[in-house]
Amino acid sequence: MASDSDTSQRDEDNEEGNELCFAKVKFICDNSKDVIPIKDIKGFDVDNWPENIYDFDKKNIYTCTYKNKLNPVEAEYGIQIGLFSVSKTTTDRPRFAKLNKSIIDTYNEDNSTSTDHEKYEDEKVQEQKAKAEQKKLLLIKKK
Repeated sequence: MASDSDTSQRDEDNEEGNELCFAKVKFICDNSKDVIPIKDIKGFDVDNWPENIYDFDKKNIYTCTYKNKLNPVEAEYGIQIGLFSVSKTTTDRPRFAKLNKSIIDTYNEDNSTSTDHEKYEDEKVQEQKAKAEQKKLLLIKKK
């Protein structure tokens, strides 16, 4: 894990545009794309920081921690990296290699434990089912 001094040095370097800090990624679960901090990707740390925008295995599935407004519970996701960049708003277009189904299946088997995100999704589904059931009961009572 990076120390505070390493992180602040990286932030200073990034302000000058000298160091890669972000990754354009594609989420394996739904093929959506986003830009995330490299520090949130497992396998990239102070000792193994990318040296250029293509310093990754394009046919590998990496794991990251992620949350946003749509997914408020921080969870781990399988991602494919398209490229690294110094800013979130780079105009460089990522290139995602086509992944064989066997690579995705192997990743899913190796990471088959229930995540916080899956639990959150299960709770949302249960809530939706309960609301639908309540609406049915109300309709029946009105008749």
